Amino acid sequence: MEVEYFEEAVAYTAQASLRDVLDKYHLAELLQQRDLIAQLLQKMPDDHTNSWGITMQTVGISDINIPMELSNAMSKQAQAERERQARVILGTAETEIAAKFA
Repeated sequence: MEVEYFEEAVAYTAQASLRDVLDKYHLAELLQQRDLIAQLLQKMPDDHTNSWGITMQTVGISDINIPMELSNAMSKQAQAERERQARVILGTAETEIAAKFA
C-alpha cells in the first residue's frame, strides 16, 4: 500500500475530486446531469485509489444546500424564462391568426 491512513486519504481524494467537478459545472448543470456528475465523482477518486488497492464502488451526491439568495435568484430566473416562453407562444399564435385573417 502507498498510504498508511487510507480512510483519510480516500476522504481527502474524494473531497478534492468533488471540488474539481463542481468547479467545472454551473449549478443548473449539476442538478440536471446528476448521473454524469456521479460517474465523474466515482472515476476521479477511483483513479487515485486503485494504486492503493482500493476500488470505489459507488459515489453520489445526496444533498446540495443552496444559499437562500442563490435560490431566490434561480427562482426569478426560471420564472422569467417561463414568461419569455409564454410570450413567444402567444406571439406565434397571434401571427398564425393574423395570417389566417389575411
